[in-house]
Amino acid sequence: MLYQRKNLSDMSNVGEPGPLPAVLRGSLSDADLADLSWLPPEVTGLEGQGFFPVEDPPASGLPALVPMYRVKKYMALVKAQTEGATDLHAAVMTYINALPEPNRTMARIDFGPDPEQIGSPNLVVNSPLALAAKAALELTDQQYADMILAANALA
Repeated sequence: MLYQRKNLSDMSNVGEPGPLPAVLRGSLSDADLADLSWLPPEVTGLEGQGFFPVEDPPASGLPALVPMYRVKKYMALVKAQTEGATDLHAAVMTYINALPEPNRTMARIDFGPDPEQIGSPNLVVNSPLALAAKAALELTDQQYADMILAANALA
């Protein structure tokens, strides 16, 4: 079960949903977790906050990793087989080259600046870099999923 930490004053989220902190695990009910004011703040450091259960995110059906050589092959095939298709590699590199340092250098190492050069051995499908590139390419969730599945299917 995942929990969302919230500020009780305005019910704003604090961070992303995740497991409960170790100090709160055990036999506490959801009602107890929703308002921690009954606990001394020096015990938890969570004064004015509570934890609320959230549904686990749905499984995307996408692999967590795709070999980078398959991603590069997919990009090359799209460019070669689809007249007027966006050069996906060039578009990703345009996005990467606009990043501030040191993010630009790290992304270039991961992605590989040349279409035939492999950076990291795998693309982490839900990494901040991959999701930012998805947004820069203006891909819908379905288009991104289709691209990842097609790339992963290549030999």
